[in-house]
Amino acid sequence: MSQHQGQGRPYKVRFHYEGTKRFDGGVMWIDHNAPIDGQGAYAEEAAAVAAAQNVSRLGGRAEVVHRDRATGVETAVCTYEPYEVVLEEMRGESEREG
Repeated sequence: MSQHQGQGRPYKVRFHYEGTKRFDGGVMWIDHNAPIDGQGAYAEEAAAVAAAQNVSRLGGRAEVVHRDRATGVETAVCTYEPYEVVLEEMRGESEREG
């Protein structure tokens, strides 16, 4: 039996994209009439945070929450705004080069 089997997936990543992206003639268009909302579940915090960071890199907003199995209470772990992770990575590269 796996270490997490039977324990559920207490970490949730809730994400939101303002719209559906499409590329036309080398230009990215965002259809704001088709926002995307969703949620993923993870057994480990590190995996949930990595997923949330990927959402941010792709232009979405993501929130990681932990749900206590005993009480059902959800606690915010972290939040990433659109492109926040990319900007932080660029700043880090710039500082290392400078």
